[in-house]
Amino acid sequence: MIKVGIVGAGYIGKRHAEVYQIHPQAELVAVCDLEEEKAKEILPQGKIYTKLEDMLNNPDINLVDICLPTYLHKEAVIKSLEAGKHVLCEKPIALNLEDAEEMVEKAESSDTFFMVAHCLRFWPEYEVLKKMVEKGDRGEVIHASFRRIGSLPIWSWGGWVLQESKSGGALIDFHIHDVDFVLYLLGKPEKIYARGVRNEFGWSHVYSLYTYKDKAVFLEAGWDYPPGFPFAHSYLVCLEKGTLEFSPQKTPSLIFYPQEGGTEYPSPLQEELKVSAGGNIEKIAAYYKEIDYFLTCIQKGEKPVLITPQSARDALYLVLKEKESIETGKVVEVDG
Repeated sequence: MIKVGIVGAGYIGKRHAEVYQIHPQAELVAVCDLEEEKAKEILPQGKIYTKLEDMLNNPDINLVDICLPTYLHKEAVIKSLEAGKHVLCEKPIALNLEDAEEMVEKAESSDTFFMVAHCLRFWPEYEVLKKMVEKGDRGEVIHASFRRIGSLPIWSWGGWVLQESKSGGALIDFHIHDVDFVLYLLGKPEKIYARGVRNEFGWSHVYSLYTYKDKAVFLEAGWDYPPGFPFAHSYLVCLEKGTLEFSPQKTPSLIFYPQEGGTEYPSPLQEELKVSAGGNIEKIAAYYKEIDYFLTCIQKGEKPVLITPQSARDALYLVLKEKESIETGKVVEVDG
């Protein structure tokens, strides 16, 4: 049984807690938050801390799950690794490459494991796309588009998400979901061209074009819509032998259009998750999968390869290259 301490009792901390509380191989034993009452909401019976250092001194804790604002990631991750804990950290890894690379270096020299929780790699509909491309029977990707839009995130503790110096704005906090998935799916592009819209909260909307040797990918992300505007994410991927579309606004939401005509309806398999978790976990399926993967790695003593610290650093690198393109108005080259 892996004993877990969560740092940060906000939205994502609560979602992760829901997973640990139903996972057969984990036990949530502690929560750390500056607001003690918020921590107790997550864990009414258990250890409550208001200082990370005190939690790290608890020898029973094997895994520290960091669900803090991005600007606090580096210090919390490094301290936790130095304390000999395995570390799961919410995305993005950091706000700048210097911090990210320091975290990668610390992880590489540690005996424990460090993984950044890029949950889209575990999102059922995105898993279907990844497996389709890996299998190869539908051919190579020709072009693709990814979209992620919503209203301004006014829910965060102290409004930190709205402060560009703490969250990186929509570009780093929001858009990085799809950037990381494209990196996972296709690797780094050769060039990037991006344009953006800026408001008092930073870059609030971005349009980016990734060019590869033989394909192109368009990405859009923004959180500058009115409060009543619903969150939406989607993709449209054209392969040599058909097109796969994911659009939650449609029923069914996942459709494959073969090149020869007709339609197919791929179904993300979640039955095995429902059984192992003891019920319907559709709302936390991706979180369950990513945490289950990390717990399995810890149990087997195998470093995570599905998401490495270096790949988390590379996702941040691509977002920052987009920022460079936006601010210079130029196409930017991407380092291999």
